[in-house]
Amino acid sequence: MSLSLPPWYQGGFVDIEELICDLFSWLLGSSIPVVTWLIEDYYENPRPVIRVYRAGGSVVDGRPFDNAVVQIGVLSQSRKDSWELIGFVRHVMAACSGGLKVPRANGTFTQINSVEEWAGPVQALDEYVDDKFVSVNYKILVREPRVSPDYYRQIISNLPA
Repeated sequence: MSLSLPPWYQGGFVDIEELICDLFSWLLGSSIPVVTWLIEDYYENPRPVIRVYRAGGSVVDGRPFDNAVVQIGVLSQSRKDSWELIGFVRHVMAACSGGLKVPRANGTFTQINSVEEWAGPVQALDEYVDDKFVSVNYKILVREPRVSPDYYRQIISNLPA
């Protein structure tokens, strides 16, 4: 069954995971997969992977900003490769700290207003795991689209009287 929302709903919030995936995909091309969920054939074909996961956040005091907490993790078969890749991630995210317009896969741009490293990096305890997972958490402030639909009026007009 596919998702079916009312025709008056036009979206509005930026998919932060997709935004960060687009940023790193532009920078890395197809050399390292950038995903929101571990790729299906990872264990048959292990290789370095960047995984992006929104771990929380909130809108900013009713203003058109989303303050997302995002975990960016890397997975590879060696400690050295994982730490080198997370170093690359940290430098890219630090470069975005003052703001950056990210080109999107759909041809538009999304403004990252600020990035703050919030926690990490940390390597997951992996005494019995062959792959090395290292993650960093960021607070990422993104402005929502400047023109947002008036959902209040739509909601009111669609409720029973």
